[in-house]
Amino acid sequence: MILLDDQDRKRVLHTDYRSCYHCFACSGICPFSGIMDVAPNRVVRMIQMGKIEQALSCGTIWICVGCNTCVSNCPMVVNIPELMDFLREKALECGIRPK
Repeated sequence: MILLDDQDRKRVLHTDYRSCYHCFACSGICPFSGIMDVAPNRVVRMIQMGKIEQALSCGTIWICVGCNTCVSNCPMVVNIPELMDFLREKALECGIRPK
């Protein structure tokens, strides 16, 4: 089981992922959502529910290019690219590599 330490929590909380109410605005506008195994808003939901290991093992975190299209379309301005950056770093730290 992978847990977030205090430093991880500070970084993830900076993205304000808790304010996401899953309107699918990010997933609907993402130019890469068609090739993602999990929609961006579902990755956010995994984090909200504490399913860190599940989020780290999905391919979506490696596909996001950080174009910020999702952020500009999000009514809550959740910074998904920053969250994806964090998840990629955490995955590498835990020895999880892209497939």
